[in-house]
Amino acid sequence: MKSFPTRRNNLIIFLIYKEMKKFSKLILETKKELWTKHPLVNPVDWDEIFKPLIEHIDNNLKSKVPPPGKGVFGSNTKAALDELIDAITEDYVEYYANVVDDGSQDSFFSAYSIDVEWNELMDCLQPLMDRTEDIDDYPSWDGGYWYMNLMNLKYKNTDELIEDILDIHGKLKMFDVNHKISLQTNSLSFHVINSSTEESITKGIKNLLELPSQDPKNWVSGLKSLNIFIYNKDTVQSGDLER
Repeated sequence: MKSFPTRRNNLIIFLIYKEMKKFSKLILETKKELWTKHPLVNPVDWDEIFKPLIEHIDNNLKSKVPPPGKGVFGSNTKAALDELIDAITEDYVEYYANVVDDGSQDSFFSAYSIDVEWNELMDCLQPLMDRTEDIDDYPSWDGGYWYMNLMNLKYKNTDELIEDILDIHGKLKMFDVNHKISLQTNSLSFHVINSSTEESITKGIKNLLELPSQDPKNWVSGLKSLNIFIYNKDTVQSGDLER
């Protein structure tokens, strides 16, 4: 019986410790989110103007310094700060898209530090482009990636498709280009990324298209669209790229 209070106190201390860790993690994650600079925001402006303001408000939030603390700024100010950061980012993206963009794909690649020449990229993707005329491509200034969508691809069988995907994947890796290739049927999808192996690509495409319930002649026709994303891994996460 005498040991019970000690165990209870230890449990209480442990629970308080866990909550404090959660709280500390939340603060750090909030700071990290607030301090993330969009790649198109001018670094000098960010370091000399915006970041000091962000840090000042973030370090003096009432929520971080409970009563009778010295926190100054409330939730309304924090919300306004979040909106300000979003507005600053949008303004810089709009500036690049409307002023810096000279109409070439290379200007977009340069802005986002995607280290590949336009003609090199087209040479890599040519095997797929030769299979259809139904192609849509554009740079996403907001998203930070270049996008190509191909529909109605003409292949005789899945082996031909796999051969072209492996060829493109290999060339993009050779140029050290971060990429995501998404293949979609009506209900399923399969993704090829930088780290994908030849074995995983072959197996993934076969699992996607070679359905036992279908005639092998219809397998490749199950591919409804193919999307390609070219991006800088330091500014965009492949998991965020969806269409």
